[in-house]
Amino acid sequence: VGLPLVYAEIRIMDDSGREVPSNVLGEIWIKGPHVVPGYWDNLEATQANFTGGFWRSGDIGSMDAQGYVKVVDRKKDMINRGGYKIFTIEVENALYAHPTVQECAVVSKPCPVLGERVHAFVMLKTADAVEDELREFCRTRLSDYKVPESFTFSTTPLPRNANGKLVKKEMRDQLLKSLSSINKAF
Repeated sequence: VGLPLVYAEIRIMDDSGREVPSNVLGEIWIKGPHVVPGYWDNLEATQANFTGGFWRSGDIGSMDAQGYVKVVDRKKDMINRGGYKIFTIEVENALYAHPTVQECAVVSKPCPVLGERVHAFVMLKTADAVEDELREFCRTRLSDYKVPESFTFSTTPLPRNANGKLVKKEMRDQLLKSLSSINKAF
């Protein structure tokens, strides 16, 4: 995204609240006169998302030695598969490279063994691609642990908010509901 504004202070922090070295991924924390001091009438959210005057953005990124900031994903969208961190945008970019993928979104699927697995919601341009083909296509572009293990195909556009942004929470909820109904059947 470039250099921070002159009046902004940006730090890249690890999960323990320590600043990470240049070019190392962490959560982007922002401080400055342009950042609100807290959430309106919500002390709990303020305490959870503000530390030492910094707003914890929830974005994962890095800063190079020259101060250029790069954003790679949202922290809440990151998948932890057996200790391996998977940035959903990387998997989505691989899927978008397939000629039949119109749109896609990647979310975590609960797993009792690994914690989370990779699940992809996909709307195709045509009905030509199948799950195995997309999985193999991803294998040529991603490490094995990042390849989607399951898919939900849609013939209609994926859910979006009023600003046109994909709403992954709705997709996660839909996945959990379908998993719950499958488990009840057994």
